Amino acid sequence: MTILQNHFIDLKNQAEKSGLPCFTDFLGLAEQNELNMVFHKNDYNSYGGYDTAERIIACFGAGEEEFPISYIQISPKNQKFADKLSHRDFLGALINLGIERNVLGDIVIKDNVGYLICLNTISKYICENLTKVKHTSVECKIVETIPTDILPAGECKEYISSSLRLDAVISSVYKMSRNDSKKLFLKDLVFVNGVNKEATYLLKENDIISVRGYGRIEYLATLRQTGKGRLVVQIKKS
Repeated sequence: MTILQNHFIDLKNQAEKSGLPCFTDFLGLAEQNELNMVFHKNDYNSYGGYDTAERIIACFGAGEEEFPISYIQISPKNQKFADKLSHRDFLGALINLGIERNVLGDIVIKDNVGYLICLNTISKYICENLTKVKHTSVECKIVETIPTDILPAGECKEYISSSLRLDAVISSVYKMSRNDSKKLFLKDLVFVNGVNKEATYLLKENDIISVRGYGRIEYLATLRQTGKGRLVVQIKKS
């Protein structure tokens, strides 16, 4: 057992003993992998601020509890003279304030405005202290939620793959060679439903595949077979 896995077990035991919900901090893909190595998904609830969020909080304890999440809108004070701001720019500015990654969830950007999901405990500090992103002066305010029209809705496309092996589908979707795909697995950058998987894993319908540095896709179905025996698969990219 790792230190993090023992922490998850302690939280679950604490929730059962007290009868109160116990929450983790935000978990990235690697942390979700550790969580799913010791618990089945039915053993906890999870949420990251919206349904397809990559970074999530896990909750141990019965009931539909309110997750300790805040939403912060980060806007340039003057869009006309603002830098073009990226996810890295917003995250870097937050880290430069001494804020740890585990209290921060996803950052969604639309029209140069960032929407940050974070723990309630850090939201006031961020609003009071985050005044610049890159070279751009910004203002922060807590909002009720992220506007639904800017959330990644995902688009469905058809791809031709040699098989349902995970490495084959990744190669097809991201237009990379099997050798380049193999490097992703050697670096443990590929997750299916939050769990590290081998290249030989055979996809099942509605599996969610996350590839660090590339994004997230969902395997929906195999539609048909080509005359050469290859598969036409339906993939949703978020």
